[in-house]
Amino acid sequence: MNNSIQLIDNFILFNYYSIIDEELKFFKKGSIPMIYYPNGIPCFEANCYMLEQVKLSKSQKHRGGSLRTYANNIYHLVKFCFYNKKTIPSFSSLNDILFKEFINSLIIEVDPKTNQRKRENNQVIKIGRECIKFLFFFFQIYKLQYFIGTDSFNAIYVFEKKSNYANLRTKHKNKTYDHLSFPYKSPLKRRFPISDSKIETLKEFIGNHNDKALRIRNLCLIETLEQTGARRSEVLLLKVSDVKNALKSTDISPSLKIFNLKKLFDNTYRYIPVPRIFLLNLNSYIRKYRTSIIKKLNIEDHDYVFINHKNGKPLSPDTLTTYINSWKKNSGVTGDAMAHMFRHRFITEQLKCILNDYSNKNPEVLNELLTNTELLTLELLEWTGHSSIESVKPYVHLALSDFIRKHNISDLFTKKASLKLIIEKLKALSKESSQPDISNELNLIIELIKIYENLND
Repeated sequence: MNNSIQLIDNFILFNYYSIIDEELKFFKKGSIPMIYYPNGIPCFEANCYMLEQVKLSKSQKHRGGSLRTYANNIYHLVKFCFYNKKTIPSFSSLNDILFKEFINSLIIEVDPKTNQRKRENNQVIKIGRECIKFLFFFFQIYKLQYFIGTDSFNAIYVFEKKSNYANLRTKHKNKTYDHLSFPYKSPLKRRFPISDSKIETLKEFIGNHNDKALRIRNLCLIETLEQTGARRSEVLLLKVSDVKNALKSTDISPSLKIFNLKKLFDNTYRYIPVPRIFLLNLNSYIRKYRTSIIKKLNIEDHDYVFINHKNGKPLSPDTLTTYINSWKKNSGVTGDAMAHMFRHRFITEQLKCILNDYSNKNPEVLNELLTNTELLTLELLEWTGHSSIESVKPYVHLALSDFIRKHNISDLFTKKASLKLIIEKLKALSKESSQPDISNELNLIIELIKIYENLND
């Protein structure tokens, strides 16, 4: 995290005074970023904005969650105003020209290590949109007139961007604002799932580690990414008690409780069906190594499955990323290999399983799924923990592409069209069969029957 953004852990925010209980009520115990100017003085308005996001139930569950991203984005504007304080003594001094200069500074900034642009256009747009939200908040708390809005007479003129994005928790389309200074969008980089061969190479490398305890833990990390489709932070929030509770189930595929970092209908957890052998592997690591390390270090058991074997503390998301990068480099895996690619793989594989299941059991429903992908998306959402249908659509399209290619769906549709034409032709011929000369029609009927039989083979 940026040095000018400090994370406050175990943060508690006042909610209200209860007349019935005669006591103060608090909520949202978690982590929240605190934003400072480059000179070390806290930025009052930016930190008020962070508090507002907490009240709006934005995620701050693990190392700041979504709030950390928002803080990093608006800090760019905080820093820009600070270093130009002669021209911009306050956020209220901003106007269209100055905001354009701010966006341009994000576009042209160069990374000294690579001598390349520090951020792509899409990242600039993302930062700009978050800063516009912050400036709307600033406008509201100070009751400023003509500061920012969709009318041309405002100091900062923005226009509403129409979006198909609908949040399933709020059940309405979020308002998104753009500015004329925003650059054109960069082409989206298509993220592909990690391949089976890469997973096997990583596992083979990890399996050669000299330390057996680390070897087992790291293999369990890879398996958890693979079998749950959880985000890297969610994997590291997995608890020993969750594993043991799942093992109590008599189901062939017990449901494992996964902490939901992206709230879906305000549910804190989701449940993922997983192979029992996977749970047994986790339990074996817990019994043989994790528990003994906690006891040996004589520390309080925090219940998290994946720990640092030297100090017993839970592993952090950044540590997991470092591990995967190291395993990839040392195992000789080429191309991308990152934690989120396991999630892509899980989602696309689950989708293909749903499609295969329907193709075998209920072809009529399969046709509906192929023509109305929202049905397919909704069936998957409870396992993925996404908060919007729009977020899952790329996975749906990828899975459909693979399924269609594998099953040659184009042939299936052609067969269906052929059968329809045959039936129509047979009906027409049945009317003509009353005519005196029907030899040609009979030959055609025989030919059509043969085609029909071939189509159904």
